[in-house]
Amino acid sequence: MSPNPKQDYFNQLAAAWDTLPAPPDAPARVRRFVERVAAPQSRRILDVGCGTGILARLLAEAHPAASCLVELDFALEMLREGRTKH
Repeated sequence: MSPNPKQDYFNQLAAAWDTLPAPPDAPARVRRFVERVAAPQSRRILDVGCGTGILARLLAEAHPAASCLVELDFALEMLREGRTKH
C-alpha cells in the first residue's frame, strides 16, 4: 500500500477504468478538449494525469506536427494499463 490513498484508489481502478460509464456527450466533449489543449503547430505535448492513455491517439490526430507525446500519471497501474492497451 502506498502512502497516498488517491494513488491506491486509481491503481485499483486502472484495469476497469476505460469501461466505467461516461456521460452520453463525452466523446464530443473529449474531442473539443483535445482540439483546444495545444496549438496545432505544437511539437511536444505533455499529457499530465493521462490515466490509461485514452487521449494519446486523439492528441496525435489533432496535433500532427507533434513529434513527442509524454504521458504522466501518479498511478503506476494506470500507466501500465495504458502500455498494454496502446
